[in-house]
Amino acid sequence: MNEQDFEKLLQQVLKAPTPPAGLQNSLLAVASEDVNQAAPARTMAAANDSFWRRALPVAACMALLLGLAYRFQPAQDTPLSQEILRHVYAEARFLNSTDHVSLAEVNSRMGKTIKARLESSRDTDVMDVHFSKDCWIAKQVAMHLIISGDTGPVSVMMIPSQVVQQETVFNDARFTGTITPMGSGTLIVLGNRAEPLGKYTAMVQSTLHWQY
Repeated sequence: MNEQDFEKLLQQVLKAPTPPAGLQNSLLAVASEDVNQAAPARTMAAANDSFWRRALPVAACMALLLGLAYRFQPAQDTPLSQEILRHVYAEARFLNSTDHVSLAEVNSRMGKTIKARLESSRDTDVMDVHFSKDCWIAKQVAMHLIISGDTGPVSVMMIPSQVVQQETVFNDARFTGTITPMGSGTLIVLGNRAEPLGKYTAMVQSTLHWQY
């Protein structure tokens, strides 16, 4: 890996709000490749300079991995994450609801409670909403939807103000959730630990419009 390639990779990582898929494996592969190429140089005094030129990108890659692991590790037991979990467990009876709420009904309720709407799209048009009502999160009125996910019900909560500065991941024995700042508000997505939450975050981010 030359300096230009490493600088390009570093800039992509620093600009990413969440770690790119496969980043850890890619960096480990780069590190392993450079270490294997650099190893013969350790036994050759005349190649010391070449060895260190190869070893430095390896060290930088490993430092970058450690930094990413710290930056994106789950933030456990924050007051907001605990409040969200308590709220979901308090309304657990709605997780298995068999009701079906149309997008028009969802938008009507969202418009009245948080002054927002979800635009019609390929994803929102087929979104299977079982529950839609206002709730109280972070000391303010929010909107709580429960939709069908890949592995079970998924809670989607929208708060009409920004209550976090960057994405936060949290979990307990049953659920995994994310709290994401989004424009003028905050998006919370929570589901079973095996649920691919990113797809629902992306769907809402691309279709939600605040009306204030």
